[in-house]
Amino acid sequence: NYIRKPNGNSIGAWPVRFLLFKLMFMSGVVKIQANCPTWLNLTALEYHFATQCLPGPLAWHAQQLHPFFLRLSVAATFVIEIPAAFLLIAPIRSFRIVGAWLQIMLQAVIILTGSYNFFNLLTIVMCLPCFEDDAKVTTSRPATKIFKTGQYIACLLYLVWA
Repeated sequence: NYIRKPNGNSIGAWPVRFLLFKLMFMSGVVKIQANCPTWLNLTALEYHFATQCLPGPLAWHAQQLHPFFLRLSVAATFVIEIPAAFLLIAPIRSFRIVGAWLQIMLQAVIILTGSYNFFNLLTIVMCLPCFEDDAKVTTSRPATKIFKTGQYIACLLYLVWA
C-alpha cells in the first residue's frame, strides 16, 4: 500500500552524482592520457607508497606487498575509476549503490595509505546521494537533512578548491 511519489530532493542529488562521476572518471582517464609508463605498465604503486609526500600509517606495509598484488591494485583502480564510475549515474538505484561502495572502498584504502585524507573524505561524502531513492515512500527523517547538508558543503568545497 505504499505510494511512490517523485522525491523533490532527487533533483539536487543528480548534479552531485554527476560531479562525482566526472571526478572519478577523469581521475582514471588522466592517468592514461598522461602516457606515464608506470600507469600504463601497471607499476605505479611500486613507486607511489615510497615517494608520496606524506605517507599514511600503512604506506610502508603496502610498499612491501608483492609486485603482482600492486599491479592488480592499479588495474582495480582503473576499473573502479573509469568503467565503474558510470554506475554512479545509472538510473537504477542498485547500480548506483554498487558504484558508490566501490568508490568508498577505493577512497578508504587511499586514506589508510596516503596523505590526501580531506580530499578523500569529501569524495566519500559525495557518494551519499547514490544511496538515495529517487522516489519517496515515507516522510524524510532529520538524519537525511544532515546528510544532504554535508553533500552540499562537500560540493561547494570541491568547487572552491577545484
